[in-house]
Amino acid sequence: MEAGFSLDCAKSMRAGCEAAKSGEFQVVISTPLLKDGSWRRLTDIANHSDLRFEVVLWARSFDLREWAEALENGAFDVLDAVYELPRVLEATKGALWAAYLKGARPITKVMRTSRVA
Repeated sequence: MEAGFSLDCAKSMRAGCEAAKSGEFQVVISTPLLKDGSWRRLTDIANHSDLRFEVVLWARSFDLREWAEALENGAFDVLDAVYELPRVLEATKGALWAAYLKGARPITKVMRTSRVA
């Protein structure tokens, strides 16, 4: 990627959670719901482990109540997939900084970002 991040994609929430548990990621970008689970599995892993990664949600149809609930339950940010594409880089950089402040350390080769497809 042009921003200096590497990107890994997972096609299921299960695969995304396994990747998140690897400890190689400071930021996980996920859609709110996949056929095998919701973003809450990722925030549970982040909140109940020593991995210190941040979760950014890429939503197509979130209402404001769900948006607020996601932020209260540990999502770093919720982006509207239709209107906020330009904010993805900014949100990812903010999430990386937040993860760093919580104690996450960068991977020595390249900072990595994961998106659960």
